Amino acid sequence: MNLNTITEIIVLILIIIALYYIIPYLAKKFPTKESRLRFCPKCGGQNISANSKSFALFGMGSPEYYCRDCKLKSVIFPIAKDEKELIKVQKKLRKK
Repeated sequence: MNLNTITEIIVLILIIIALYYIIPYLAKKFPTKESRLRFCPKCGGQNISANSKSFALFGMGSPEYYCRDCKLKSVIFPIAKDEKELIKVQKKLRKK
């Protein structure tokens, strides 16, 4: 192994480490429409976070979500079609 090969390997490792932290940061900074309409099936809250260490963020499997309001952990957190439907579902869940 020469010095160039070792340097390339080190640079590649640094890029992988940087992406490991940058991708979850960007996902939180610029949420998609889908993530804005996701709600907790137990309490109706939207204070939800995805497990950023999950392989699902890289397209392998389903992410595990966590509701910070009622502490529910699940793979299934539904998505409302639009904001009107979201408000209607949240009102129903609050009545229970």
